[in-house]
Amino acid sequence: MTDHYLEFEDKNGILQGYTLYPPPDRRCCPDGERGLSLAQARTAVSFHEAGHAVVGIAAGIDPRDIEITQGPPCTGCDVVGFGGRNIGVVFGNANLADALTVLAAGVQAELLWLTREDLLTPARGWAAEAGGIGDQAFAQEVAGAWGSNLDYTESPVNLPGNYRWRQRDALLVLADRWPQVTAVAAALAEHGFLSSAEVSRLARPLG
Repeated sequence: MTDHYLEFEDKNGILQGYTLYPPPDRRCCPDGERGLSLAQARTAVSFHEAGHAVVGIAAGIDPRDIEITQGPPCTGCDVVGFGGRNIGVVFGNANLADALTVLAAGVQAELLWLTREDLLTPARGWAAEAGGIGDQAFAQEVAGAWGSNLDYTESPVNLPGNYRWRQRDALLVLADRWPQVTAVAAALAEHGFLSSAEVSRLARPLG
């Protein structure tokens, strides 16, 4: 796939990043492009946040409280969307590769859920990636803190700061721990909030 430059403005300023899925010819907001029911949109965001949490636990990063919230209708298309967050995530002693893998895991979890539910389309793929632009912005900050730049190239070498490798690594962990991701996402979609203790319990490896 070819990288597609993406730029959004939010309350924190201009967020920049790249998507692998091409942008729709006419677009308003990621939520509008998803074209999902309200329940499906809530589930998609729940899988996004569950992906961050479960991959973080796999990397030895302490889980945080997580939540999803319903936003107001978009002023352009009137579609209602959801936001979510792992509250106050701290990477602690994690290395750069692990920290970036955790940040990449949200979008990858949403894409994997869409794929498994036979809901994935190019527009929804773009919407999932565009909805995670804040994760990319955070990844850029994290890489900078390590004295590195976030690299989007298709490098044959697995370098810590290469986001394409981190996306692949996240997908491997997610596939391996999909039952736990599903458990966290289902509980989050139902309740809207999970404590760190609940996340830890639901994300515990089986066996």
